Amino acid sequence: MQVGPISSTKYSPVNNNGSGNNAFLINKSEYHSDTFQKKITPNFKGYKVNKALFNPLNGSDKDNRALAEVFHKESDTQIEQACKTRYTNFIGYTSNSKFEQAYKEFMPHVTEVREHAQKVEQDIAKLTELSAKGDSNFSKQQDRIAKSFFELLKIEQTGRKIPNRNGIFIYGDAPNSDKRNFVEWFKKNVPANFEEITYDDSEPLESIKRIVAKAEKAEIVHQQTGKRTVLYIKEMDRLLTDVRNKENLIITARFKNFAEHCSERYHTTILLTTTYPLGEFESATIASHRFETQINLKDGIKPKQKLELKTLQKEKERLKESSSKLSDYFWYEEDDTSSSNNDDRPLWGPYESDEWQYRM
Repeated sequence: MQVGPISSTKYSPVNNNGSGNNAFLINKSEYHSDTFQKKITPNFKGYKVNKALFNPLNGSDKDNRALAEVFHKESDTQIEQACKTRYTNFIGYTSNSKFEQAYKEFMPHVTEVREHAQKVEQDIAKLTELSAKGDSNFSKQQDRIAKSFFELLKIEQTGRKIPNRNGIFIYGDAPNSDKRNFVEWFKKNVPANFEEITYDDSEPLESIKRIVAKAEKAEIVHQQTGKRTVLYIKEMDRLLTDVRNKENLIITARFKNFAEHCSERYHTTILLTTTYPLGEFESATIASHRFETQINLKDGIKPKQKLELKTLQKEKERLKESSSKLSDYFWYEEDDTSSSNNDDRPLWGPYESDEWQYRM
C-alpha cells in the first residue's frame, strides 16, 4: 500500500498512482500534528508499578518472599490492583490470565509474611511483659540445687552418711511450663535414680500404697548400687490442698508420716511441684523437716529470652524497613500532564529512564 501526500481533503480514500490501493489522507487544517499528538498521548493518572522490581510470575520463591515483605501491610485489594497494573500495558490492555496467575501465586507468600509478622509482634509483647517482671531466677535455682543437693548425693555414693533429704518442693509464680522444664533439667542431671508416679485422687488410699511400694523398691536398689532414688509424685498437691473431708485428712496424715521418714527408711527423696499458692497448704505438710529444699521459681525473663527479644525487635525493624519501600514498587500518580512541558516529545520516545513508559 502506498500513501499519497497530505492534502486538504478530509479522510477519504484515493487511488494512488493508479495502483488501485486505497490510502487515507489527513486534513491538515483540522488535524494539525500538535492536536493529533495530544489526543492519543496516554493519561498519566492511576496506579503504576515498577515492572523491573515487581515481577511475581518470573521470580523465585526467595524473590517473591522479599516482594511479600514489601507488600504485606497492603490490603488484598491493593495487592490485586498491583498485579493487575503489572500486566496492563500502556494502552490499557490487561492480560487477565497473567494478572490472575500472578495474584494466585503471590498471595501465599504475602500470607506467610503476615503470619510471621504477627507472631513476631505477639512474641515481642510476651517477652516485654516478662521483662517488666524482672529477671527469672531459673538459672540461679539450678545452680543452687546443683551445689546443695547434687553434691551431697555424690558424697553419699562414696559410702558416707549425709543429712536427711526427704523432699524437694517446687512452687512460685513461674508458669507451669517453667516448672516442667526445671523437673526435666533435674531428671537429666541428678546423680541418682529418677522415678515417677502419679497420685490418683479417685482412689487416694491405693495411690499412697503404690507410692510407698515405689519407695520400698528404691531401698532395694540403694542396697545393690549405693544410689539414692528421687521419686517425682505428680498431682500430689491436689491431695495436700484439699481438706474438705475426713478421708483426705487421714490420707494426708499417712503421707506426712511417709515423707518425714522417706530418706532414712528408703534412701528416697520426694519431688513435688505445685501451681497452688503456699497459703493453700497446711504448713505442717510442707514443713522443713519433710521438704528440706524448697524452690521458689519466680516468673521473669531469662538470659536466653533477652537475646530472643533483641532478635525479634531487629526482625520487626527489618520488616518495617521492607514495607517502607513500597512506593518504589507501587504507587498512585495524579494526571499532571497539562502542566508539563513534554508536549513536544515524540509519542514513541525515546524518553529518559525515569519516565512513565519505564515505570508502568
